[in-house]
Amino acid sequence: MTPAYLTIHGSHAYGLNTAHSDVDERGFFFTTDEHFYGLFDGPEQHLSNDGHIDSAVWEFRKFVRLAANSNPNIIETLFTDPEDVLIEGFAATTLRVNAADWFLSRKVESTYGGYARQQFLKLAKNFDKWDDAGIS
Repeated sequence: MTPAYLTIHGSHAYGLNTAHSDVDERGFFFTTDEHFYGLFDGPEQHLSNDGHIDSAVWEFRKFVRLAANSNPNIIETLFTDPEDVLIEGFAATTLRVNAADWFLSRKVESTYGGYARQQFLKLAKNFDKWDDAGIS
């Protein structure tokens, strides 16, 4: 599996990394002809974590389906700052140039809002644990 689009995300992309931060990568790959035409089942996603690089790369068709469904991780990937793009071929450039017209809709509001609510609830839960433990 060779990525056709690969970007840096997470703490390194936002300048929040520390000496112990891993590098988060996201992108997509093209499957083989045999998988594309349905002769064999193929992978829809490739995940790896070697302790230094945490990678999530989706098969192109799944990547586009997730973008059309306003998946926050995928939408963020399409709007990556150019300096954080590691690999970008023609298909990736086409998606990035057209991402706002093709993938941003009212659905983004609900998916991002839901994601933000989940993160807030996790933070509140952890805060309660810290407070109970007397951690400040």
